[in-house]
Amino acid sequence: MKKNRYESYNSNDWLKANNTNVALAKIEEKGAGLALSESGELLYRLSKEDRFKLSKNYKVLSQTFSSFIGEDIELLPTKKKDSQDDEDEVLQVSSHELKLVKGEKFDPQANEEFIEAENGLYELNIFIPTPYMLQECSLNYTVQDFPAIYALSSHLCNYDPIRVEWMLNREAYFMQGLKKSKIALVLRGSQGSGKGIYFNEVISPIFGYTKTINDKSLSTSYLGGIVENTLYFNLDEISVKKSQSESSKNFLKSFITNDTVTAEKKFKTLDKETNIYGQVLITSNEQYPVEIEPSDRRFTVSNTGEALSKINFLGYGRAEELIKAIKSELPAFTCYLKQRYVDEQKANTALWTPEKQELISMYEQQQYQKQIKQGLVKPVRLTKLQKNIQEYANAIKYNQIWQFEPILFDAPELYEIVIRDLYNNLFKIDNLLPVFKLLYGTNSIKTTTELFKELQQFDIHQFNRNYIMQCKYGEAVDDYLRIYVGY
Repeated sequence: MKKNRYESYNSNDWLKANNTNVALAKIEEKGAGLALSESGELLYRLSKEDRFKLSKNYKVLSQTFSSFIGEDIELLPTKKKDSQDDEDEVLQVSSHELKLVKGEKFDPQANEEFIEAENGLYELNIFIPTPYMLQECSLNYTVQDFPAIYALSSHLCNYDPIRVEWMLNREAYFMQGLKKSKIALVLRGSQGSGKGIYFNEVISPIFGYTKTINDKSLSTSYLGGIVENTLYFNLDEISVKKSQSESSKNFLKSFITNDTVTAEKKFKTLDKETNIYGQVLITSNEQYPVEIEPSDRRFTVSNTGEALSKINFLGYGRAEELIKAIKSELPAFTCYLKQRYVDEQKANTALWTPEKQELISMYEQQQYQKQIKQGLVKPVRLTKLQKNIQEYANAIKYNQIWQFEPILFDAPELYEIVIRDLYNNLFKIDNLLPVFKLLYGTNSIKTTTELFKELQQFDIHQFNRNYIMQCKYGEAVDDYLRIYVGY
């Protein structure tokens, strides 16, 4: 069983190691905390779960802590001279007995709350592991221990086991080191498919420091403030127009792959780079959620399953029941992520999926149209048949399910077979011609061989006889075209 990296985290290490002050020992014993800021203000809290607050009023805080521990305490800016009258009655705390804090920082890699800096100063670490991170894992957990979360993950990956494995490996990689993957996961699917539930009910409780970014967020001049103090980002419904702007495009590239970014922060002088710790999830209901160039190595793109309401919320009946089940499984899922074997290379390598290739093709088409408008290239005039062939080839190659919906009413059984095969990255050879005729109402192509040759003219790589294989469904063995997905 792997060791929990958070076992040694000290969330209340404000007390100096050589402390001999009775009052400070009593404060620590009750779980409170006390330190001194660089400006002479007191940093204080009354519980480990609280954040430190600042106060200049030593007298009021003396009263507060006196009431808190049940004995008189006097907090002093400097050491008070000994007094025979009150030394046995009032416990005193002088400033020199407190850790001197020069500022705050967010550092998930540090295992202490007060990080020692130069000249005996300290920085207050505003990152504190969540209760899920700190929990002990005494058992070995498997996917059977969190069926609702696993079902949701599978649904978001369109039930492709390779993608589900990649997604779980990526989350475990991040959990075990809090070191982000250099790959953004893009989940593209209909509204209500569970993307929001995954981020809000699974990711956010476990990692705590999460943030949702939208078009409005990216429109700010202070992008440095967006990325700081965050462990997980959800870029939700970012418009392609926004992501295509040069400033946003460069920011998003560095945002995903870099460890730091130079960006402005509100009311702060830009004197150093901002650390980026956060993992990136991109979610969208749109067909074209993000611009992806042919050479891209930053994105894994997956279509999700359909809206959860159409499949009885994964068998839980209602969204509320599914969320209730997810919440009960969070401890088991967290332990699973802490314990599972992690393939670091896989976590930082994008999957090549048909959906990603589709987005690349859209990008190339846009660039081609721009070149035409600029007069750099002359447009190629395609015949109606060539346009149909091109669209049909893309529909098969990129698993564009919606392109086959027109045959649903005329040939429902054939439609179901085609969709089943596409989900398995297959297309039955005998179905190529009848489906083509149903979609485009043409008789200009008479045989499957003729159609296959036309498809080869468009894409010799995908429509290659080397990709024809035999598969068995029931008792029948037939020839199928294997759709290349590049795994």
